[in-house]
Amino acid sequence: MGAGKSTVGARLADELGRTFVDTDKLIAEKMSLSASDIIMKHSEPYFRILERQVGLQLTQTKHQIIATGGGFPVKAFDVKDMKRSGIVIQLFSPLDMMWQRVNEAKDVSRPLAPTKELFVGRYKKRKSIYDQADFTVSTNRTIQETVRELIFMIDQYRIESLN
Repeated sequence: MGAGKSTVGARLADELGRTFVDTDKLIAEKMSLSASDIIMKHSEPYFRILERQVGLQLTQTKHQIIATGGGFPVKAFDVKDMKRSGIVIQLFSPLDMMWQRVNEAKDVSRPLAPTKELFVGRYKKRKSIYDQADFTVSTNRTIQETVRELIFMIDQYRIESLN
């Protein structure tokens, strides 16, 4: 929800020579509807079922950078499931900055958080789940600086997991 998952994830995948997958875009392509339209036409629970199917599909392939929607680790595929498939990273920026990014993304509507108050409330409800990630990286800087830190953190994580 405005943390920069799609932008940073695509750049990170490029830097690492990996495939980038955005779960919301994958679902939208499969359904020929945007994530927002799926939620508005069908329901949020229906969208979470689609997310779960995509999550199960993605666990079958290694060496990917996957950007998930904000509800993915909360409703569709819990963090423990995600960790079994790889490193889980939380991207974070101050809430005001994330809200501003969401509002600037004119091509994306947020039916589950149309106001700043609902956006902040939704984030606060999810935060304890997001905090279960292997590590958190701030996106409150340039994309390249964020990607550099991510690469460093991933390398450190790999080294620590070998010990």
